[in-house]
Amino acid sequence: MPLNLFRCLLTLAAALLLAACVDKTPLSAAQMPYAGYWVGQDGSVIHIWANGGGDFKVQGKSVSGGRAEFARDRLKIALWFIEQEWRITKAPHRTGSVDEMVLDNQVFRQREPKREGA
Repeated sequence: MPLNLFRCLLTLAAALLLAACVDKTPLSAAQMPYAGYWVGQDGSVIHIWANGGGDFKVQGKSVSGGRAEFARDRLKIALWFIEQEWRITKAPHRTGSVDEMVLDNQVFRQREPKREGA
């Protein structure tokens, strides 16, 4: 591959990555209870960051460094053309000693994130 084409592709990739990072909106006070690492009954994982970022691993599809968006009773995490949307059945709440929320009628429990290599 010619060096100029490689530089062009590298610059484009960096610009796309930067654009994905820039357009996040920090969570509002009302949305802050959603921040955290959540694990669903089926093993799905959702990580919502206070800065408005979001990651997910659901049904063989995953996004890291996406944008978390809330609209009425919906939560969407998206990065370019990969996205996942859930209906918020029940907002985060305390059940015993565990924080839970219900998305698309599935219970998600807040956990500590798994560390790389652990």
